[in-house]
Amino acid sequence: MGCNSEARWRMDRKVTLSAAVGLVTTVATLAGVFSSFSARLDHVEQVTGTLSKEYVAQQQVVIKVARIDERVAAMQEVLSEIKAELRGVKK
Repeated sequence: MGCNSEARWRMDRKVTLSAAVGLVTTVATLAGVFSSFSARLDHVEQVTGTLSKEYVAQQQVVIKVARIDERVAAMQEVLSEIKAELRGVKK
């Protein structure tokens, strides 16, 4: 099955104008749809990147809050010991 000059694509007068316009419209619509998908994918990637940065920042805040909680617990323990000593001195 060789490629001769008779087998190439060419417009024929039998192809109606509406069929040609329909084909062009279909191709343009498909290009628009794929362009829309590409734009949506870009937006999702951008939002995901932003959320990832926010997640890292929130993790740092969680670590800082945990450290503060540990400090507060240690201070409460020291205060309890001081109270116990003061009660022992009063008696």
